[in-house]
Amino acid sequence: MELQKFIKKNFVKNSLIVFLGTILSYGISFVSIPLITKFYSPDVYGLFSVFFGLITTLSSISLLRLDIGLIRGSIENSSDLIQSSKFVLRVFTFFVMLVSLGLVLLEIVHITYLFCSPIIYFLGYSLLMGSWFNKNRNYKTLTVNNIFKTSSKSILEITLGFLGFINYGLYCSLLLSSILSYLHFNRKFIKNKTQITRKILYNVFQKNKNLISFNVSNVLVDSLRGFVFLLLISHFFGLEKTGLYVFSTKILSVPFSLISLSLGKVFFETISNNTSLIKTTTNKYFIGLLLISITMSLILVFSLNSIFNYFIDESYFESKKLVLSLLPWVLLTFLSHPFSYVLTVNNKEKTSFLYSLTYSIISLSIIYFNKNDFISFIENYSLVMSLFLLTYIFSNLIYINAHDQKNS
Repeated sequence: MELQKFIKKNFVKNSLIVFLGTILSYGISFVSIPLITKFYSPDVYGLFSVFFGLITTLSSISLLRLDIGLIRGSIENSSDLIQSSKFVLRVFTFFVMLVSLGLVLLEIVHITYLFCSPIIYFLGYSLLMGSWFNKNRNYKTLTVNNIFKTSSKSILEITLGFLGFINYGLYCSLLLSSILSYLHFNRKFIKNKTQITRKILYNVFQKNKNLISFNVSNVLVDSLRGFVFLLLISHFFGLEKTGLYVFSTKILSVPFSLISLSLGKVFFETISNNTSLIKTTTNKYFIGLLLISITMSLILVFSLNSIFNYFIDESYFESKKLVLSLLPWVLLTFLSHPFSYVLTVNNKEKTSFLYSLTYSIISLSIIYFNKNDFISFIENYSLVMSLFLLTYIFSNLIYINAHDQKNS
């Protein structure tokens, strides 16, 4: 009982720290959206969104998901894992640099893809350091870094847009804000002088080979509903529609994704170190997310007309209808995120992989069957994926509660 009280107290305290920081980050990011629409047209934003989808995928696998192993392992054994992760990151980004340079020289991709390698390196390092500070429950550093990165990116996007760097402003902002995040983490992190060796690499990979194989596979499958998904939207509907779609999801997901990513770190660390309390913690966390999502959805719906009429550039007005259509899907995506952590803690990576694969296949199928009508695609996508997510959420809640009863 004392342990439960201690965990509950710390969970609430850590969640509050991260939540307040998230609200500030959300505010900065959301306020910057209207100004961004003044400088960057939907087609420019659409082209960057496809690039960002690729960056997100590559940065996620740049560490071979060893950052997850850092959270799940003990602090005493983290040194070798950190050094191995840094080595993997350097090799991976060097390979990306060679490939992107070759593709640019052959004029297969746009010159902006030269940004890939440095951005991936700094984002990958931030992922690693984020896992380290999460493991050590240093949520103040995580929160400050999140605010710092979000605010610097927004300020840079607006400044570069104002100065006329329309074609490269979004790319430079992402790179520079990633560097600032890296410098902040690097200053706070206690350096370890352990030298990487073949033996250390071998031991790390042997201990984490199942985690690597399943989680890297998950990321690659997720890329089907991320980068490949956006690539197909741009192919069938054009860059302008891609920009409108991504802008709509950004208005919706800025509050939801920031909260899920930040509070999710506290939730993941809590259930990783206290597996006996997974049922209690997950149920309470889910109820909290449900209350947050209902409140935020109501605020968004009632303020949407004012946001678009007074702040958003006319070239993005079509996004208002898209926001309302996509709201159920984004809300349910937000509510479903705790269960990916539960599956990871319970070593159910295979189940997580099958879920991601099914989700991705359905997503891509919806694009193909609605490729002639953009609005029909949006409406059908939101409906079908909402039903899928509802099934996923309820099946996980049933599993968690039934599994806990069986064990007890």
